[in-house]
Amino acid sequence: MSQDDRYQVFNSVVVAEQFRTLAEEARATGRLSVFLAAARWVMEELKRTPTEFGESWITLPGSGLIFRRGFARPLFVQYAIHEGERVVYIRRFVLVRG
Repeated sequence: MSQDDRYQVFNSVVVAEQFRTLAEEARATGRLSVFLAAARWVMEELKRTPTEFGESWITLPGSGLIFRRGFARPLFVQYAIHEGERVVYIRRFVLVRG
């Protein structure tokens, strides 16, 4: 796979802050290393194969966006793909309890 085959991944400042908060929560519960490993794996999948990672959620006709959600224990992510531009937009992260 060449660099041209990869997707660009973007997130908002709000999502970045949400991720930092979840990382702190993972640290406080002794799960930081598992959290970070899951985050690295999720990011690689979003860059490489976002249409195969996770499951389809919704498609908004006319928007050009495909909404999906994926899971790598203990991290859940919701994201949107703009296939024509080869861009992924991270919409939300959730730290799964337990």
